Amino acid sequence: MTLSAVGAVYGIVLGVVHQALWHVAHDEPPELGGNLAGALSPAVEAAVLRSAACRSRC
Repeated sequence: MTLSAVGAVYGIVLGVVHQALWHVAHDEPPELGGNLAGALSPAVEAAVLRSAACRSRC
């Protein structure tokens, strides 16, 4: 149980740091492309991209 808790905390910290340093990795914010380019408001688009990035890291 203790090692699982350590892993869970590590995953949460990894996700938080990834989101906090998002602007360092990208000179311009990433954008959705294809059929979704410009279809969503900028706030929703950022939320979609950040949640997908967090799920792919965690």
